[in-house]
Amino acid sequence: MNNVVYGTSVVSLDELRLRLEDVLEIPFHLHCSSYSGGDYYRAEGDGDENLIIVRNDIPEDDGEVLYPELERYTLIFGVYSTPRGDHWREALGTVAELEFIEQRFFD
Repeated sequence: MNNVVYGTSVVSLDELRLRLEDVLEIPFHLHCSSYSGGDYYRAEGDGDENLIIVRNDIPEDDGEVLYPELERYTLIFGVYSTPRGDHWREALGTVAELEFIEQRFFD
């Protein structure tokens, strides 16, 4: 299994959602979570795959970020619990707005 993580600071949350829906042909649905700082988008891939677009900054907390190690990015996009990490890296390679951060393997 893999987690594949990307970041961006060049588009808004809604712009990234639209771009990913276009490229991946998967609908993302709006969710809200106080844990993740408000609105975020989620889609389901094959099996247990979860695709999540989340703001890294927390609007109500002056300067706080969800992922301090990724503070240079305003948005984080991840494909979680996927056996198809290389597939996603290839598919997302055409999204110029995203910068690849990591592909983490786990059992």
